[in-house]
Amino acid sequence: MVRCPFCGSEDLTLISSWKYGAFDVYRYKCNKCGNKFNYYKGKITELKNQNQKTKK
Repeated sequence: MVRCPFCGSEDLTLISSWKYGAFDVYRYKCNKCGNKFNYYKGKITELKNQNQKTKK
């Protein structure tokens, strides 16, 4: 479960989501402290492989 990096709460509202390279990015707003943050989900090896392909 995703937690707020500011207060540790799990009471979050998903604002938006999008793809960024090998990652799925989720923008959340914490319902407890009101801060907004991004959560990146994906495999770092996928990003590494993608970067190696673009460097050629």
